[in-house]
Amino acid sequence: MRTTVALLVLICLSETVASAERPKEPQVEFQIGFNVRQFAATPGEMTAFRGQASEPAIEAGVARTFSLRFTRRFRHGFWLGGEAETGVLAEPGSNLAGAYGVAGVRGMLGTRVALAVELAAGPRWVRYASELDDVAKVIAEPRVRAEVWVHPQWTLGGAIGSTLGGGDVWMAGVYVGVHSRRDGR
Repeated sequence: MRTTVALLVLICLSETVASAERPKEPQVEFQIGFNVRQFAATPGEMTAFRGQASEPAIEAGVARTFSLRFTRRFRHGFWLGGEAETGVLAEPGSNLAGAYGVAGVRGMLGTRVALAVELAAGPRWVRYASELDDVAKVIAEPRVRAEVWVHPQWTLGGAIGSTLGGGDVWMAGVYVGVHSRRDGR
C-alpha cells in the first residue's frame, strides 16, 4: 500500500515538472485524504443502510477511510473528477469502499485560501461485520471544502459532508493536494 501511494505521488510530481514546460496543459489535481465517517444507528424497525427490511439493524459506528481523488479544472473554478475511498469500521471484519464521481466549484478567498462546494455521487459498499453481507447503495453526498496553498503547487485542506438518502452518515476529512500547474489558484 505504501509503495502504491509513493508511486502515485512520484507520477504526479513528474507530471507537475513536465506540465511546467507545457503551460497549455489542463489544470489537474491529485489528492490523498483521510476521512472519518459517523454512521448513525438505524431505527428499531430493522432497516439498514439501503433501507431494505431484509437487512439487520445496525448500531452507530465510526469508519476511518483513505481516499484518492483526481480532478480536472475547467473555467470559472468548476471541476470534475473521480474519487475512490476505502477503510474500516470499528467492528472486526467490517469495511467500507466507494467509487464516486465528483463535481464542484471553487472560489478564492484572498490569494492563499480556497473555499469550495461539491457533490460526490456513486456506489458505496459497507460490510458492518464479518458475518454480514456487503450492503451496497448509490449515494449522493454534498460537501464543503476549504484549502490553503502552502506552496505554488501544494494545498492542505479539509472537507465536511453528509450522505443524502443513504442513512444518517456524516463525514469529515483532511487532505493534501498536488496541482499540475503553478497557476492552479
